[in-house]
Amino acid sequence: METKEFINKVKNFDSKIELIRPALLRYARSRIKSSHQAEDIVQDVLLILAQKKNELDPNKSFYNWAFQICYFQIRAFLTKSKRNKVFCEEDPESMACDSLGYFYSKMPFQDLIQKEKKSIKKEIMSTLRSKEKKVFSLSLDGWGADDIIYHLKINKNVYHTTKSRALKKAKQLFKNQSINNYKV
Repeated sequence: METKEFINKVKNFDSKIELIRPALLRYARSRIKSSHQAEDIVQDVLLILAQKKNELDPNKSFYNWAFQICYFQIRAFLTKSKRNKVFCEEDPESMACDSLGYFYSKMPFQDLIQKEKKSIKKEIMSTLRSKEKKVFSLSLDGWGADDIIYHLKINKNVYHTTKSRALKKAKQLFKNQSINNYKV
């Protein structure tokens, strides 16, 4: 781990960037939950540093300058993610974070055996109309909103309305049910 003074004394700009990258990454990871997102932020910071190479005042601290840019990149990321309706760490091999399947897998009854989950899904599906069944089923299977909209050739409003109705029906179905009816 290189110190602030050491990094500032290095004359070669590319060497400075190499030396500061681990420190920036530690800082970003301490502020951002997703390590992938933190790495992306650091990449953006390094790109900005490279683009503004000529703007660096040799009498000022490179280390502080880099961290200030990193700070603002993190703030911009957090602001953007806060404004998004749904935000989660997306793993390309996992479910879309706006799918019902993503939340279904995170629910308290996630440890139920697969047979019980299928039984619950079947019970919900029996109360839904055709379009609601399609949207609900695809969402439980991990499809994201954009994928479902494209696949079913419906617009965004129809998708959200249909999904909302399906969820209301599912909630209504289980409103008066006892937890004792299900395996734990």
